[in-house]
Amino acid sequence: MSLTKSAPRLETLSVTDMVSYRYCPTGRLLWLQKMTKPPFQQNFGMLRGTNEHEVRRLLADSIRSEYQSCENLNMLVNVDYKSCIEGAIDDGLKLGRPVSPKFYLGLVQMRPELHYRLVIEESERLAKATSMLKQGKEMDEIISKLIPWQTETGVGSNELGIRGIIDQLYKNGDKLIPLDFKTHTNKFAAYIWTEAYKEQLLWYAILAEMKYPRAKADSAILEFTENHHQEKFRITKKDKEDAKERLKEARMLLKIRQVPPKLTGSDEIKCSKCYLKEHCSAFEEDDE
Repeated sequence: MSLTKSAPRLETLSVTDMVSYRYCPTGRLLWLQKMTKPPFQQNFGMLRGTNEHEVRRLLADSIRSEYQSCENLNMLVNVDYKSCIEGAIDDGLKLGRPVSPKFYLGLVQMRPELHYRLVIEESERLAKATSMLKQGKEMDEIISKLIPWQTETGVGSNELGIRGIIDQLYKNGDKLIPLDFKTHTNKFAAYIWTEAYKEQLLWYAILAEMKYPRAKADSAILEFTENHHQEKFRITKKDKEDAKERLKEARMLLKIRQVPPKLTGSDEIKCSKCYLKEHCSAFEEDDE
């Protein structure tokens, strides 16, 4: 009987690690994250993002239940999405209060603005759903197109050694569409990180296909919540192959003890919007 050696288990990277590698193409940001101990500081922006993601998770589940209960147009137009929004925020506060005073107080502070934005989004969703129903679409089709199939979906691959959590995953027939929320309050920061964020969604598409092999993910949605703006983009087979090559490059980078160089030239502007810029400046390019 012959014995074969199994492939060595890869150290798991996160999808957000690949965002860092795409944002900082020398690999310096990723290297500092993985090979040093950067100080952890939960700033208001991070807290704001955590609050909003949690409320949106709760809201999506509530809205789905409301739409599923509708049997005709009259029931649909009377969906009480405002109560769903209030309930999601209240539930977020109940969950956060015993766990994190910062989470609780942060959500209290942002509640009026968050409520306002969510009301606009849900009124638009309801208008689209009503229009589709009037056109003769079935409710199941409307729900699959307008409401996420899953929220906070864990995905990963031992073979590739990468994992992540998808904010929202839509399923329309055999098509999967991952969506990720970004809560930037600074427009330039949102703009300058966009390419790296698309890398994140590219990996979510790859991993979603691996988790659900009968489905295909050839598009994704990046949503900036502050100005209610979505960017839906196509994902090709080559895009996925290129992402896997970048993963290999990132792994090779982490085997090198020397800290990678800082960004230069036109890319140097990215340093101004990097959350590790102070930690980064503490290292010289020739440090080991």
